[in-house]
Amino acid sequence: MLDVGLTLEEDRQKAVEKLHSASDQELASSDELQQFVNRMKNEMMATSSGSEIPKKLRYGSSYPYRETDERLNIDAEQFGGSASFGQGGFSAVWGAGVLPFRDNDIEQWPINIDQLKPYYRKIFNSMDLTAEEDDLIQFFPLYNNEPEKIERSEQAQIILNSMADNRETLNGRGIYFGSSRLAIKSEGEKGCPHCGLKIFGCCPRGSVYDAADTLVELRNYDQFSYQNGVLVERVSEDNSKAVAHGQMFDTGQPVSYAGEKVFLACGVIPTTKILLRSLELYNWPVRMQETPYFILPMLTVEGANDVTSEDLNTLSQVFVEIFDEQLSDYSVHLQLYTYNELYEDKIRDTLGPLGHLPRSVLKPLLNRSVVAMGYMHSDHADGMRVTLDSDGEMSITGEISEQMRADVRRVARKLQRNTLSLGFLTLSPIMLLKDPGESFHLGGTFPMSKTPKVTETDTLGRPEGFDRVHAVDSTVFPTIPATTITASIMAMAYRIGDTHKGCEP
Repeated sequence: MLDVGLTLEEDRQKAVEKLHSASDQELASSDELQQFVNRMKNEMMATSSGSEIPKKLRYGSSYPYRETDERLNIDAEQFGGSASFGQGGFSAVWGAGVLPFRDNDIEQWPINIDQLKPYYRKIFNSMDLTAEEDDLIQFFPLYNNEPEKIERSEQAQIILNSMADNRETLNGRGIYFGSSRLAIKSEGEKGCPHCGLKIFGCCPRGSVYDAADTLVELRNYDQFSYQNGVLVERVSEDNSKAVAHGQMFDTGQPVSYAGEKVFLACGVIPTTKILLRSLELYNWPVRMQETPYFILPMLTVEGANDVTSEDLNTLSQVFVEIFDEQLSDYSVHLQLYTYNELYEDKIRDTLGPLGHLPRSVLKPLLNRSVVAMGYMHSDHADGMRVTLDSDGEMSITGEISEQMRADVRRVARKLQRNTLSLGFLTLSPIMLLKDPGESFHLGGTFPMSKTPKVTETDTLGRPEGFDRVHAVDSTVFPTIPATTITASIMAMAYRIGDTHKGCEP
């Protein structure tokens, strides 16, 4: 495995090790640990102003994002996405949501969900998963034999109770709901401590799945070797081998590695650049697809008692799925986040001079504040235009059309019409439609096809003209469904890796 492999700075890593080994009592009483936690929060909050959502850091560090735009030579316009050189990629800072795709949502693909199911099972049974057998299971199988349960916040329980009381009405209108599915350990020594810190990219127990942990496990195998500090830039092949060419990240020294095959799992931006350069497709535009991403503040009809003193898991707690052909031919996915400290800070910023009111005055508002992060199928997005010039500059240009804005507004209006059944009121006037790329649910620059042409791949991720090079990440997704993307990327990579020996689609 060749990887740039940036990691957490040494001083922070030492503080994290103390966090992981500290008891709950030590965490609460240690001035040193509290100072680290407060510093980490402040550093993340400093990445935004006003009503903006701060960039999620890893224990206060930006290393998952570091140097990508500069080293990949990216010129971006209206694009909020990023690549990662971090070890484990964006799993260091992700929201841990793992909902698989449905067959209906990948109907444009040259493969169907049955070809991914065995790999969903392998993925979901190899990680800790919190999930429940609820209404969502009829659309999204668990693929896990023994999922754990995680304690919900009072706000989440209030919302789920309200929806359960109105299940028949909601289902009749194409709205289904259930507990969020998260790649997180909730039980035992490393179980989630409900500390409220995950929203800040901090987990005192290391409960959230991180691909870097799988890398540690892989390094125990004799046939696996890991070389970090390598930036791969292009690939080539002949009849007997495939070659990855690049440079040492720190020194710029040219390097190359040969093998029977090369599998590209760099994330859509680096993988696309490698393929465009390798195929010498300079100034050849490709379309990067994404899911439209919007943030919808809401108020619950019934207030919780005191969210500010509650022990909280601050990842998504409720999933809502909408199946309504008047909105979309595909599912619409909502992740509901109940109270966390970021809300209070952003609410105070939004209130202006009134933001200085004491917490006791703001509590009725805080006890009802919930946020939905919403996603639609990539057919509703305009996508981004990507080109690479012969000097190595990669241009990424995004656009938001009026049609895309209208599609998102229709989702908000449907939720508004169902306020009493859902148990929450959407605050549509302050909804945020995020810039292209900010969903980080990206892909499709070299989509799979049964009859691939230039800038397409076959069903094993091989671009035209290549036999031993396979792209295995979301670069090969023909479309991007609304539901979470990470588990499906893992399943696709597993599928291609498992079937490559015979090289038959």
